[in-house]
Amino acid sequence: MNALLINASPKRILSNSQYFLGILKCQLVGCRTTEIKLSGPNVYQEIFSHFSHIDTLVIALPVYVDGVPSHVLRFLKEAETYCRAHGCHFKLYVISNCGFFEGKQCKHELAIMQSFCAAAGLTWGAGVGVGAGEMLGALRLTPLFEVTKFLLSLPFFLLQEGIAAGLANYNWISTLVSMLIFVLFNIGLYSSLWKMQRTIRRGASRPDWYTSVTLCPRFLFTMFANGYWILRAALHGTGVWQLYKKK
Repeated sequence: MNALLINASPKRILSNSQYFLGILKCQLVGCRTTEIKLSGPNVYQEIFSHFSHIDTLVIALPVYVDGVPSHVLRFLKEAETYCRAHGCHFKLYVISNCGFFEGKQCKHELAIMQSFCAAAGLTWGAGVGVGAGEMLGALRLTPLFEVTKFLLSLPFFLLQEGIAAGLANYNWISTLVSMLIFVLFNIGLYSSLWKMQRTIRRGASRPDWYTSVTLCPRFLFTMFANGYWILRAALHGTGVWQLYKKK
């Protein structure tokens, strides 16, 4: 199995598409995989050079106004021309993510990708629509935070109680609760990407499916989302009072 993975997010680093594609790549262990960032026309030829010998193309991208980002649309036009001229026959799989709670909000973008697939003469493998993409992307920091917190505690164990006593008195309950919440919220995401890698390994096609953050009520998601965007606005110099100011 030879697969090309394309991160089509316009973000340069730490994009949710990159995160989801990384999970899939880990699950495709044993397969020959190449990952390329779709940064612009400068990488088109590098991507096209793989089209002659791959079995699978996986594109991960966000939803922008119910469609694909503009730089992805330009790429699809060039890729369609190339595939038709060179008779490419690989399967296309797509990981679409959005900030809305429902994964079904990705259905229009997946339909666009299927249209590209038909126009380019390729075979549609499958698409997964991931809802609450921003929340799932932010949750990846939970394990990193817990590990960092533990490592920063080690010097104090040595200075005060010793390693054995420090480990015994460490607040493991808080860590276990945080990791449990991380696992529960991510069940849908990880199982969906597991389903996709199984489909890819078999070289099969299947109907599209959708997922979101699991075991998280909509009201809780809305509360987290509101707080997240207020924080993002503050980091860009917009105060809370400006967000709710009447015009």
